[in-house]
Amino acid sequence: MIKKAQITFISITMSILLVVFVLLFGASVILISSVNDYHIDHILNDTANNYSKLGSNIEEPNCIVVLFTHNQETNSTEYTYTYDEEVFTKSDVEYIIEQAKAKPYDSGSIDSVRYKISTIDPVNREYLLVAYDTTQNHEVIMSKIYRSLIFLFIVYGALFYGAYRISFMLFQPIRETLSKQKQFISNASHELKTPLAVISANAEVLKDQQNAEWVKNIQSQTDRMNVLVNDMLTLAKMDEGKINLSKMEFNLSEEVINTALPFDAVAFEKGKSIELDVCPDIKLLGDLQSTKTIVSILLDNAIKHSAENSVIYLTLAKEGSKTVLTVKNDGSAVPDQDSKKVFERFYRADKSRSRESGGSGLGLSIAKSISDANKWHITANSRLNESMTIKVTF
Repeated sequence: MIKKAQITFISITMSILLVVFVLLFGASVILISSVNDYHIDHILNDTANNYSKLGSNIEEPNCIVVLFTHNQETNSTEYTYTYDEEVFTKSDVEYIIEQAKAKPYDSGSIDSVRYKISTIDPVNREYLLVAYDTTQNHEVIMSKIYRSLIFLFIVYGALFYGAYRISFMLFQPIRETLSKQKQFISNASHELKTPLAVISANAEVLKDQQNAEWVKNIQSQTDRMNVLVNDMLTLAKMDEGKINLSKMEFNLSEEVINTALPFDAVAFEKGKSIELDVCPDIKLLGDLQSTKTIVSILLDNAIKHSAENSVIYLTLAKEGSKTVLTVKNDGSAVPDQDSKKVFERFYRADKSRSRESGGSGLGLSIAKSISDANKWHITANSRLNESMTIKVTF
């Protein structure tokens, strides 16, 4: 339980940090890209302004500068250009000019080249195209992004280790308290077993003598205490993870039937009956003893809490790839909304009533622990005053 809580704490903490880190990383990428775009726009604008001052003598690194002029005699557009020969070839320049002329926008991108077209002389229809190769800028941006990503990974890893260590510190007092509680239950249960055995033995001797009714009451209550002590010991072992689970393939259908048969006599004594509907030859890979125990607990619970002269239904069937065991009995004192609470320890639907059925109030809790240990899924569905249905999905 503590381990699950610790894992949940770490998961929630790291999920929140992951969201924060993703937002930070996204913001940093947007910021770096925005700064780069501003820098490139600044270069394009400065280049265009410098051309107005220096004319065709301008030579900007990574740039192409093209002047478009209108020839009135031929009624055609002519252009002259300069470019950084270390970055571009003549065919590159011709390609960029053709692409920019074909686009309907005054600015944009052509592959890795950003361009901008500005008007120099609208009367004489002179235009200036400035293009800039952003390859180096892109490499710088990616380098910054990779460094930021590596830095965030390192910080995230350090924070994960910190959260892991902090979780141990936070849960250590709870772990110690629960450990002491489990140890107390285990020790108390063991200490109670000896006097209970003595009381039971002496009551058995006195049963045929005077005051037999009183002795009968003593023995009845002793039996109840024995059931409670044994159930508490079982839960204590499960809480400490001391339950040994084997993994073997067996015929689940046969084991369910064999486990259910002895309960026919128990149900008959109480004026009830058990009806089996077991699909044959269902195999299960798991712990055999856990299967027998959970079937016994569910049938015992159904017999104790079912309506008088009623039928208890036990079914075993395949549902897709899963196998489902269902135990249903008529009559239920559990409100519909409290269905899940039947697996709580010592749960009683009517808290004003004592346990007159002889149960310890721990049976379904043990069934839930067995299911969790075997990674099965157990559910309860109560319909007040009508029925209780408990399903185990293997």
